[in-house]
Amino acid sequence: MYSHRGNNIFLLGYSNFVPMCTDFQDLILRCQGGIERKKTWKLETMEHKIGRVVENISKRCGGFLRKLSLRGCIGVGDSSLKTFAQNCRNIEHLNLNGCTKITDSTCYSLSRFCSKLKHLDLTSCVSITNSSLKGISEGCRNLEYLNLSWCDQITKDGIEALVRGCRGLKALLLRGCTQLEDEALKHIQSYCHELVSLNLQSCSRITDEGVVQICRGCHRLQALCLSGCSNLTDASLTALALNCPRLQILEAARCSHLTDAGFTLLARNCHDLEKMDLEECVLITDSTLIQLSIHCPKLQALLWCSGPKDCSPSQETASYSLALPEPHHKKLLLWMEGAAQIIFSPWPSLGSTAQDKYLTPIH
Repeated sequence: MYSHRGNNIFLLGYSNFVPMCTDFQDLILRCQGGIERKKTWKLETMEHKIGRVVENISKRCGGFLRKLSLRGCIGVGDSSLKTFAQNCRNIEHLNLNGCTKITDSTCYSLSRFCSKLKHLDLTSCVSITNSSLKGISEGCRNLEYLNLSWCDQITKDGIEALVRGCRGLKALLLRGCTQLEDEALKHIQSYCHELVSLNLQSCSRITDEGVVQICRGCHRLQALCLSGCSNLTDASLTALALNCPRLQILEAARCSHLTDAGFTLLARNCHDLEKMDLEECVLITDSTLIQLSIHCPKLQALLWCSGPKDCSPSQETASYSLALPEPHHKKLLLWMEGAAQIIFSPWPSLGSTAQDKYLTPIH
């Protein structure tokens, strides 16, 4: 039962209608007057009842529900989400992060009934396979954001099926999809020309060949995570420098073959860089910092640790600034002072604080 007060919607009989789970459940409800109101429900742990919660929400709110987060609700299964998909055909934003019981069946249901879906988070839904991506590509062609992090059954065949149908993807997060190889990136390059954000963290089979392909086809790229892609060399940085001038965020932690030469070329071509993670890039020196300070005036955050035990800025860097022409030496001194504060702070995953919705989050 609902009570209307102005443009707000209030739910009566809450304890009877919604049994509870551990996370905040964020809904955007569209009132009859066309004004959206955000409702946040804090739910207790009742795994055996959470499926009924989802079904009740869909039956009572389905006609106007646009956004639902079930993050961490491990009791949600395919049956409940099938009911949800059938009733919530206007859903645009669905977060199933950590809903580990769901399988390809849920993606089939979303494909069949939820053609308006734009944002889908399937992080850690480890039973998801290539069949899910084929279904999504056929029925959810408006998809702009897809998070498949830690869905480690996904291969290049699934990526090919996905991008053939979802050509408007702007953010694709493939963190921990360890079976992916360069051919998967070739498919992305061929079809996803609107791509803004790509996360390939820990995709350890990726090489320079795949990154070069991405750069040549995705010129609008603004955020890229390559951390843990240990096969990469300066060839990848060169491709970024020559093809992706809009790049704002780059994570390249543990890419131990990258050198000053690659970062120098990057700095001289990508002037919009704002955040960089260069942790354990053991071959770079203060020369990279100097080039970034000269050519990247928007740089706000830098993490640079040459090894696990070395997480402090170089003590010698400031002295180099004196050899630079005005006004660069003043800028470098100020920039290094700010960078030192960030280096000693917890490093946010790429895009976690970004304002652009396609850069949020990349992890």
